Amino acid sequence: MNIKTHVIIQHPCMFTRIAMHKIIRALGDEYAVKETACLTVYMQENKLPPVYSPILLITHIPSCCSLIKTMHAMGKLQFQSAHSLKTIVLTNRMIRPLVMEFLNQYAERCFFLDERATIGNFSENIRHLLSKEVTSITARHFNLSKSLTARERYVIECLIKGMSIWKVANGLGIDYKTVSQHKISALRKLGLRHFNSLFSVKWN
Repeated sequence: MNIKTHVIIQHPCMFTRIAMHKIIRALGDEYAVKETACLTVYMQENKLPPVYSPILLITHIPSCCSLIKTMHAMGKLQFQSAHSLKTIVLTNRMIRPLVMEFLNQYAERCFFLDERATIGNFSENIRHLLSKEVTSITARHFNLSKSLTARERYVIECLIKGMSIWKVANGLGIDYKTVSQHKISALRKLGLRHFNSLFSVKWN
């Protein structure tokens, strides 16, 4: 019996479908592709992911709205695949620093591509990830010049989840002005002017 190696595409769009079909045809029958727009549903219901032991996850993160859920799903899949899952993250320049910050723990397993990348570039990176051992994947994409402090990261994560500055301040037992300063400092490090701009980024 021929056991195929599985590739998962999360939040598939026409771009990823065209690119994946092209590369999978070139790879032959060794790989099986699973497309799903709601991978996190499996996690929320404590079910197993849609395929067993996936080798590659391709996920699209156009804004911070989907970032937290994607992080949760990636954690589950990494555990299931014995921390050998490789990931291609499609995102844009505006939100990329924030996504990199929150996915830093997967630095040696993640490759970032601009969502406007050419199909040729996309296919080339898929080939690279599928042909290399995890330990040989470079972390060159994680060149954050100013990483967030633990407190700044916590504040940003709470705000992404919809908590107000006052609620975050109450939970931490600090003044709301201090929380506001943490937010401003984090946005400055990420190269962003306004927090709300993260929620307005759409697929182009």
